[in-house]
Amino acid sequence: MDGGGARNPYTLGPVEVPQLMENWTQGTWLNTTSGQLQATVECRMRPDVLWNDGIPMTVDDFIYTLAILPNELVANNCSQAWWQPTLDQVAAYWKLDAYTARILMKTNTFLASTWIVGNVILPKHFWQPFIAAHPMDAITIQGDISPLIGTGPFLYTSLVPSTSATLDANPLYYQPDEVGVIKEDPRSGIDFAATGLSSQISPVKIKDYNIAEPGLTGGTFDLKVTVQNLNKMNPVTYHEKITLTYMGPNAAGAPTVLHEADHTLASNATFVHTQAMNINEGLWKVDVTVTKVGGVAHTSTKNVYVTVAGDLNGDWKVNILDITPIAIRFGSNMGTPSYDQLADLNRDGKINILDIVQVALVFGWTAFT
Repeated sequence: MDGGGARNPYTLGPVEVPQLMENWTQGTWLNTTSGQLQATVECRMRPDVLWNDGIPMTVDDFIYTLAILPNELVANNCSQAWWQPTLDQVAAYWKLDAYTARILMKTNTFLASTWIVGNVILPKHFWQPFIAAHPMDAITIQGDISPLIGTGPFLYTSLVPSTSATLDANPLYYQPDEVGVIKEDPRSGIDFAATGLSSQISPVKIKDYNIAEPGLTGGTFDLKVTVQNLNKMNPVTYHEKITLTYMGPNAAGAPTVLHEADHTLASNATFVHTQAMNINEGLWKVDVTVTKVGGVAHTSTKNVYVTVAGDLNGDWKVNILDITPIAIRFGSNMGTPSYDQLADLNRDGKINILDIVQVALVFGWTAFT
């Protein structure tokens, strides 16, 4: 049974190797009750995974496993799920589409994505009706555990208690070439790093400072796409295509192709494509499709948000809440303890009425209407 992602066995660091999740992004959200920034994890499930009974896996299975199944078990007098400590740190969750979910955490920690992505994913279509129809002693199965529905490389066949279990190859496994190694299957990572006068307020959120610099329009950042040949033995040739699509209000038109080329990678080698970007405010989507010669295409997607300088709290709209950070530091100068360069919108080293004017110039702006 695979999870959303796994640790690299060679480094044993954080969860970073995609399994059932195609990609994920960790950012922050503002808890308006406590005033604290807390972690958020946006997860994109692979669209090509089948449970070994032939039913497609979707984000519903992920949400059910993480947040719903544990409560159903407790309601049926069963023990808590082993990932209950992770669930205790979840403040809210949303299903964004059939393969994407956003999880809001109660704390801000670099471990958030490891907690969420590293979790096991179980089939909702099997376990929800099973739990509803069986008493506790039938749910906590002892002995033979058939049928066992999963996504892993093997199918459970039979069990000899205290002796052995028999497993057969899973013909529906989404990584069919080699157990434990993603063979001849380049994967992409998509990263954004703010440059110039723009600033980065989360891994996928860029703030534009074109108010302070009239010659600059939009947010500036470097787009970095990393593709690795995870085959430990053989080289692989693949076609890479990177596109940019505007997802904000009144979106129209075909995606813009940023990069398209063929590459050959030696075994375990990595190719990095870096491109300087300058895009207007709003919500954008970057798609990276890698197609192995003679193989199938794999597409990774990540959204990047560009907001205006006056959006001081990073909520994608400009209103009275964005004047508050300036008011708190009003009258401070560069070098004083209360000075914050993010509130110094005109970059003159002083926080005063001129910075409030910068907010007023874009007051009412929002990225989504």
